[in-house]
Amino acid sequence: MNSTNIAYEVGNQTSVIPSRIYCNLITGLSDLLNEFVEQDIANKLIALYEKIDALPYAGGRKEKLVILSTTKGGYRKLKNTHTVESLLEDVGLTEWLRKYSHKPNLKELDKLVMVVQLATRLWIHCFTGMRDMEVRSLPYVCLGKIESKGKQITVIRGLTSKLTRMGAINTMWVTNDIVQVAVDVAQTIGRYFAAYHGVQIEEGLMSLFPQKGSPGKILSTVDFKVNTSPFDKVLVRLLNIIPNITIEESDLKELERFQSFTPEFRKKFKVGSTWPLHTHQLRRSLAVYTARSNKVAIGAMTAQFKHLGLVMQEYYRRGSVWAVDLLASPVQNEYISGIRGLVELVEINERLKQFDDFEERVLNQTGPLAGGAGSVFKRIKREGGSIILEEDREYTKQAFVDGRTAFKESPIGWCTKREACDKIKITNDTQCIGCENSVFTPKDERKLLNHIEYLKTAKSGYSTGSMFEKHYALQIDKTEKTLAKIRGVNQ
Repeated sequence: MNSTNIAYEVGNQTSVIPSRIYCNLITGLSDLLNEFVEQDIANKLIALYEKIDALPYAGGRKEKLVILSTTKGGYRKLKNTHTVESLLEDVGLTEWLRKYSHKPNLKELDKLVMVVQLATRLWIHCFTGMRDMEVRSLPYVCLGKIESKGKQITVIRGLTSKLTRMGAINTMWVTNDIVQVAVDVAQTIGRYFAAYHGVQIEEGLMSLFPQKGSPGKILSTVDFKVNTSPFDKVLVRLLNIIPNITIEESDLKELERFQSFTPEFRKKFKVGSTWPLHTHQLRRSLAVYTARSNKVAIGAMTAQFKHLGLVMQEYYRRGSVWAVDLLASPVQNEYISGIRGLVELVEINERLKQFDDFEERVLNQTGPLAGGAGSVFKRIKREGGSIILEEDREYTKQAFVDGRTAFKESPIGWCTKREACDKIKITNDTQCIGCENSVFTPKDERKLLNHIEYLKTAKSGYSTGSMFEKHYALQIDKTEKTLAKIRGVNQ
């Protein structure tokens, strides 16, 4: 028990973001992105380089950029008429730079653009729970819609290598229309980079988050590289822009309630310092706060976070019962509305997936079934009866969408319980065998075999006749009997 506790110690797990800082972070990111759109910053950036191209200088664009980039205090000019300060003023970028304490030159301009590009990435993290490399590698055109029962569901299409063992594969994440602003801003920054190099964007070959590149080095869209550079300095600049994310004692008190048995977190988080944000915290916080809302089934979260099974998802949302319920908060604004929309869409998508699994493994199953609920379905079929769920597929599908019926994957089979399971422990999946809600099908043979191997390995670690050895022998016997049933033995 001690070794298990050490392995899963919360102190080693990514911290959840306190609710006040979490909401202020989302508000600050929204303000920055909306300002970029409302002030038409992207087109002003593009206009800047059109003006640079038109400057009367024989050296060409590259030489013009060198002169403008090295101008200090406006002393070096092009043809004694243009400085970078005058150009920035002409296109209307000076006020934007000064608002965030940046000097009016091209180097400072790019620093601020990089801050906005990072804000778009964090926004997508907030409303998808994607991992860092999954967001970084998104294509220029990634936002789409899927239709389910007349409803349009917003999704982000990209790549993941999570648990694939075969490199990156295509996948999608359910999200909400609220991410549109981040995708739009990221795309316009890509257009700015293309204008800087004087190339045309080919959308199918462009990353959503490209690196700007050096003058003259990029001749076409394919020359852009994905921005994989460390963003620590950019993150510091971004966090300095966002108000009200300095740690207060109330934030630490909230974390203390959330992680009551690991007070060591106070060594890392100090009152008066800026919250030390990194992207995995956004993933963890989304898992915790959506779990706390009780509006998302654990199976839906497992699919969204690309987890192999329920155990990992339970670990991610660990402690959520002690977290603040954001959706019950008196704070009523569009950001909370966006979160609510996200969790509802995730849940609908997962329930439809449950129906597909139920149809395949139960309704269309001609082989034997086992488990508490599985035995009921099997007996009705054997006696010539009819399951209403089988007679009317549309009725059944709607029952899943409404949450009246469930069919969730368990560690070793399937479960028809609508609520979260309170029987499965991190060290004991065999509770499913004797549960009235369990279903086992012939397609679950491999999972049961793997579980038997695990139990045999655990059993071999104890002396013959010991209490633990007898316990594991009993679990092995139960699992082997279930395996025999789905194989059609002794039916």
